[in-house]
Amino acid sequence: MTLKDVLEEICAEEYALPENAPRHCFKRAHRRAVNAVLYPNGLPKTEKKLPLKRRALVITAVVVLAVVTGAASIIRCGGFWFTKNRFNGYDYLMMFAENAENAPKTIEKFCYDCNAPEKYKRLDRMCHVSEDDVEEMYVDVNAVVPENHGSPFVRVMQITKSSFVNHIQTEQDEFKPIKTKGFDGVSIVTSIDFDDGTKYMMNTVIWDCGDYIHMVNGTVSMEEIMSFIDGMTEK
Repeated sequence: MTLKDVLEEICAEEYALPENAPRHCFKRAHRRAVNAVLYPNGLPKTEKKLPLKRRALVITAVVVLAVVTGAASIIRCGGFWFTKNRFNGYDYLMMFAENAENAPKTIEKFCYDCNAPEKYKRLDRMCHVSEDDVEEMYVDVNAVVPENHGSPFVRVMQITKSSFVNHIQTEQDEFKPIKTKGFDGVSIVTSIDFDDGTKYMMNTVIWDCGDYIHMVNGTVSMEEIMSFIDGMTEK
C-alpha cells in the first residue's frame, strides 16, 4: 500500500456522506469583504480545532503511513539513534547522531592526534580534509596476506554530526554499545565470506565526543582497533 492509496481510501470514506463533503473555498478578497460587513470590530477570537472525526482520520493516516514506511521503528543506542529500512531484500539500520542541530556544521578543530602502532604506515595520498570530515588511512605493509587480497588497514575519521550516517545490515553485522575515551559509543563487527573460503572482517568503533563523531574501522581485529583508539591523544 502506497501513501496515495492510504489517502485516497481515507478521503473516499470521509466524503461518502453529503454532509462530509468539503466546503467551497472562497477567494481571500471575498472573505475579507464579507468579514468587514459581518464583523466591523474585528474577527472574534475562536479556538480552531479539527472536528473529532477529522482528527481521528488524520491520526489513522499518520499511523498507517508510519507502518507502511517503517518510520515507526526508532532505536537508541550508545548516544545514537537508528531507523529500520529495507533495501534490495535486506534489512538495514540507519545510524544517526543525536543533537546534531547543536553541533558544529563544519570541522572547526581536530580533536585527536593518532599515534598509530609502529607496524602501520600512514598513506598520505589517502588522507583528506573537507568541510565535514577528516580521514586518515593506515596500512600494515608488512602483513602476509592471501593473493589478490589487500593489506590490513585502519581508517580514522572525524565527522560532523549533521553529515554523519552509517548503514548496518542486520543480517550480517553485529553491533553493541561500548564506552571508549570516556564517551558512549557503538562497536560494529562485519563478516564477509569470499568465494575462495577466506573471511573478510571489518571492525568499527564509533563514538560521540560532544561536538563531533569519531569513527575508527579497519580489516583488523577489534583488539587492534582498540589499540589505535587507546593511542589517540586529545589535542
